[in-house]
Amino acid sequence: MTETGINSKGDNVVSMFTDSKKGSKFHEGRHGGDFARGTLQLNANGGYTVSHEISVYRAQYSWKGQLQYRDQPSQAAMLQRMMAGQDPTVGEITNINQINRNIVNSMVDPGFVPIYPPRNANGVLIIPLNIWNNN
Repeated sequence: MTETGINSKGDNVVSMFTDSKKGSKFHEGRHGGDFARGTLQLNANGGYTVSHEISVYRAQYSWKGQLQYRDQPSQAAMLQRMMAGQDPTVGEITNINQINRNIVNSMVDPGFVPIYPPRNANGVLIIPLNIWNNN
């Protein structure tokens, strides 16, 4: 999500990417609502923390009553998932209260690069860990 300009009335315009999945629309829509309310600031001043991601993943969870995410599980967890016929690198949450700081901070992209806390293109933290992890 990025602030992309100002409309003819002088209001900020925000652009968001969503894929075709409804859960993604809930996730990004929640970010947009937070931004519009002024409770989300997309910069390194500490306005954006892990609690914002917990909130949006819970909104995404509410769509289906489950949330799948890619992580780097322990060998025991991978074996357990494989024995259950699941992708060993995909975790599944079936209780909204499981969505917490540890889950968000364990999420990786398909190349197994950590998604959170946010980093720049060089891999340097955009938000210091003590601020990011402060709920």
